[in-house]
Amino acid sequence: MLPTVTDPPDWHDDAAMFHWLDAELEVRPPEPPFAEWPEIAKEIARTGNPEPLRKLYPEIAEFIFSPPWLKGKHRSRPTRLRRTDLIALAARDAARIRKLWREHYGKIKRSTDAVFFAVQLWDIPEEDLLAVRLWKPSGKRRAS
Repeated sequence: MLPTVTDPPDWHDDAAMFHWLDAELEVRPPEPPFAEWPEIAKEIARTGNPEPLRKLYPEIAEFIFSPPWLKGKHRSRPTRLRRTDLIALAARDAARIRKLWREHYGKIKRSTDAVFFAVQLWDIPEEDLLAVRLWKPSGKRRAS
């Protein structure tokens, strides 16, 4: 079990839980099912927005910059994550949230569930809440 940023909040305090989860998910590295996230972050950095890559690698964030542009070349429009990518990332964070809850509280069910917190953390419109709940990974899953 990784050390926590702060002590876990009261199980029933939604506001404190949101802030704690935000800090915990920021510090903990993604696990193997999140293997595509570095590639997504690199692609966004190539278009001139290195922030996702800096967040992914905070220990070397001060050394991560946008690539230099050739003389006469224009910057392309920064890549934004597609709706489907955001839904996939939120669904996977919901699984990470449940794992955190299991580690610290010994339970995963609460009145405000993990999917709701993941949707809030990714700033996804609430009408996509059902899409996040129903999301399943595509392709073959590797046994690990």
